[in-house]
Amino acid sequence: ATARQLLELVRAVQLQRDQDTRQQSPACTGPIIVHCSAGIGRTGCFIATNVGMQQLRQENSVDVLNLLCQMRLDRYESTATPFC
Repeated sequence: ATARQLLELVRAVQLQRDQDTRQQSPACTGPIIVHCSAGIGRTGCFIATNVGMQQLRQENSVDVLNLLCQMRLDRYESTATPFC
C-alpha cells in the first residue's frame, strides 16, 4: 500500500467513527481495534498515522518521536525499528 492509501484508510475509519458518534452507536464508545497478522507492523503504521492525524488537528504539529516512543511503551515492537 502507498502512504496515500494509508491516509485514505485512516480518514475513512475516522469518518465512520464520527458518523457512529453522531448516531450515538454503541460501537463508538471504545477504542478502535486494529490488528494485522503479527499485530505490530501494519497495525503500528495505522495507529501511528491515526494518532498523528489527531495530534495534528488538535495541536497543529506532530511529535513523531514521542508518539512512536509512547507506542513502544504501550506495546513492545509495535514499531519494527528500535530507536527509543
